[in-house]
Amino acid sequence: MPCCAPLVIRLLRKRRLLVAGVVLLCVLTASAYGAHRALNRTHRTYALYEFAHNPPWFKAALKRVNQSGGTIRLPAGRVPPLNLFDLTPSSPIRLVGRPSTMLSGISVKRSQNIVIRNLRIAPAGSPAIADVGASSDITFRNVRFLGTQEDIGVALQLDPDDRNIAVTHAEFAHCQHGLACILAQGRGLVIDHVRFHDVRDADVIRGAADDVTISDSDLHDALAGTHSDNHNDLIQILGGGPWTIVRSHFGVRSNGAAQVYVDPRSGPAGAVHDVHVESSLFTGSNKDMFFAINVRDPAQSSVPLATGVEFVNNTIASATIAAIVLADEYSKVAPDQRPLIQNNILERQKHPLCRVARMVTNVIGSGATCPGDRRGSPSLDARGRPAAETASLLARGTSDGAPATDLYGRKRGDPPTIGAVELP
Repeated sequence: MPCCAPLVIRLLRKRRLLVAGVVLLCVLTASAYGAHRALNRTHRTYALYEFAHNPPWFKAALKRVNQSGGTIRLPAGRVPPLNLFDLTPSSPIRLVGRPSTMLSGISVKRSQNIVIRNLRIAPAGSPAIADVGASSDITFRNVRFLGTQEDIGVALQLDPDDRNIAVTHAEFAHCQHGLACILAQGRGLVIDHVRFHDVRDADVIRGAADDVTISDSDLHDALAGTHSDNHNDLIQILGGGPWTIVRSHFGVRSNGAAQVYVDPRSGPAGAVHDVHVESSLFTGSNKDMFFAINVRDPAQSSVPLATGVEFVNNTIASATIAAIVLADEYSKVAPDQRPLIQNNILERQKHPLCRVARMVTNVIGSGATCPGDRRGSPSLDARGRPAAETASLLARGTSDGAPATDLYGRKRGDPPTIGAVELP
């Protein structure tokens, strides 16, 4: 941990934010905190900084709604960072912005039933962090997290004791250098219809959490920036489960391991289990996009391999070496416990999977096939959709365990089309 990280700022109000920003800069630039492979990096144990006291108008509004709930309409323009502490209303407290509302940060601690919607969270000279801890039933809806650059960015950070956090119909851009757009921790995280883009030297989603669902979202452009010191992944799963990823699009990334990287670590969320990726599309090209999905062996001998891993009805056109790579240690696992790879289009698969996975009716464009797989090109267009003339190649996938809907939410046939898109 960086030497300056444990400092707690307790200064006069006028100087608190200035010094807090200096401490934050020290924290973010320290190499120990910035190293993506550090074992404890996903479990933040200290606050990045303290927010200023709430402005008088917000104190009065909280007093009005803190028991029974209600709506607080935020003013137009720039709003200073807000604190919501120790709130347990009987009905939700709704913080509702106006078209021009720009919130500089928010901290929700030991609270429940809070809805933040229809606003932007954006920096005002220092990073804009949404920090949630020891809280439950917190929703960010139609919130645009918009940083200005990688060192003055944005992030949503959760703690292991959070429960039932939802981020829906939202946007993230220019997330804070060395962090993640969303640090996933706790239990019950929903990320639905969220667009992530223009991320430099930061991960998109990273963490160890239970009951995580990522649906109908677009994750792309996690690239090296001016620092080039972060191991950029679109999703890095470090622990916990289930992790359910459905109907989502993964685009270009660089300077990392994979678009979806399963990297088991020890921690409060426990071992990685029940990772399901379904009806999703992987596209993009970059010189180091070797693998789209990478399930590695644990770095610690005491941590087991990820269990309950399933990749079903995906189209993976992004990898330059192998669409899916699995730890060699899966060859020592009972065959019925190995990762399931079913009904996928894998355009490149130079790493053979027969000894480490259960391979069922996949279409392999080039590379190694396994018994039951098919070889051929689906002739994907720029959006990852197969050509109509490849319908016979992709027809008659395996019905058992197939998802109910395709990438666009359309009902699957029985038997389903192979790949993310259901053909008529």
